[in-house]
Amino acid sequence: MDSIKTWPIWVIATLIIGTTAGIIVFMAYETGKQVSTVSKAQGATGPNAAPLAPVPALDASRRQSAENIAQFQRQLQSARIAAAIKPRRRPSNGPQEPAISEALATQALAFVGVNADANSVWETAIDDATLSAEARRKLIAGLTTEGFDPANLTSADLPLLNARLTLIEQIAPDAIDESNEVALEAAYDRLQEMYDSVEQK
Repeated sequence: MDSIKTWPIWVIATLIIGTTAGIIVFMAYETGKQVSTVSKAQGATGPNAAPLAPVPALDASRRQSAENIAQFQRQLQSARIAAAIKPRRRPSNGPQEPAISEALATQALAFVGVNADANSVWETAIDDATLSAEARRKLIAGLTTEGFDPANLTSADLPLLNARLTLIEQIAPDAIDESNEVALEAAYDRLQEMYDSVEQK
């Protein structure tokens, strides 16, 4: 009789204990999730921490490279504008400086065919008789070596090769002397060979 009267108390006590234990476990689980989330956000390196993806904006070398290219393209544009206001100069009694320096024209070679300012700077240089015939020959031959890897040509290089072939076709008839004519013809033949070799792969 006494045990029957006390039975509901044990049931209630069990329910209370079970409920309390469940709440404690749930709170511990939620706390663990929050700690894990914060740890991942702060770059935790534990065995369960997710790896952090690289941030391109912090890639200094790539950013520097892009900035250098943009700066050089602005330099090419300034040089093109400066050369455009000067008449084509021929050798005279006194020494004359070229409208475009050989060094700048050599740098521009990597962009010839894909950048209008680079094209203009390079063309101005090879059309300037104040540059030696050898300097102009090297600038023309550079079309076959600069801006890509001649030893590892791929289909990605075809547009550049084609653009340079087209450029030579346009300017060759107006070559300023025989030296340029010969150099342009040789560069054209070499570019055509490279183009054909990629197409046949």
